[in-house]
Amino acid sequence: MTVESTISLLCIFLCSAGESEAVSPAHTALLNQCIKKIKDTGSRLSADHKELHGMVSKVGKAIDKVLACC
Repeated sequence: MTVESTISLLCIFLCSAGESEAVSPAHTALLNQCIKKIKDTGSRLSADHKELHGMVSKVGKAIDKVLACC
């Protein structure tokens, strides 16, 4: 089951549940798994972005040096 499908199922459950209905331990565990997966994915994307930004910046600086000579 993907994170997206799990979140969709939980949203359907939570939207259909009444205010007095408690969230089950199984649903709590699924929510915690989703939160962990989202945090891990966000951290990985942030690190990848930082790495790519550094490389692009170096290329931009090299181009600037070449164009400044002319």
